[in-house]
Amino acid sequence: YLNRAINQVKERIKQRDAPAREKLDKYNEEKAMRGKLKDSPSRPRDVIQLVDNDTSKAAFVAALRNAGNRPLFFYADEVDNLKPLGNGDGKSYEFLSKIIRATYGGSEWGQMRVSAEATTARARMKAIITACTTPNKYLKVFGSMVTDGTVSRINTIWVPNLPFGAKKDKVKAYPDDFQEQLKPILDNL
Repeated sequence: YLNRAINQVKERIKQRDAPAREKLDKYNEEKAMRGKLKDSPSRPRDVIQLVDNDTSKAAFVAALRNAGNRPLFFYADEVDNLKPLGNGDGKSYEFLSKIIRATYGGSEWGQMRVSAEATTARARMKAIITACTTPNKYLKVFGSMVTDGTVSRINTIWVPNLPFGAKKDKVKAYPDDFQEQLKPILDNL
């Protein structure tokens, strides 16, 4: 049932992002056809809030800048799917840790580059990260981040692993008008 709420939020953002993603795809195709030395149009700066898990640091900073005052959203079916975020090699969770810490404090985030082709931008960090995991994988991913302040900034919800036959609380379904109740919140994202 929890996924129903998450999926409704994701779907709304996906629909809002669709024209911007289409524009970006068209720009990328045109840029590839013209090559580096030819004049090409400026990269579109439309808002794309739903960030892919394998987004590079430069693309992340550009998305953050373009989002303005809106948060970026990350969703992973399993928390370790966020490992490639900002890491071309996907060898650590360092970038994810930095995002979590910067979001909590509302820090400014950015990068400066010399090349005209590179992304130079700075914006206030606003991110919402939703990921599922098991307790063992949570410890594997976040175990080394206990002392750097990352874990203290995460809201964690556990679904207990009860023994076979144990009494379980009944999970209630969302009411039929749930989408309508959620609308004012989604409009502000």
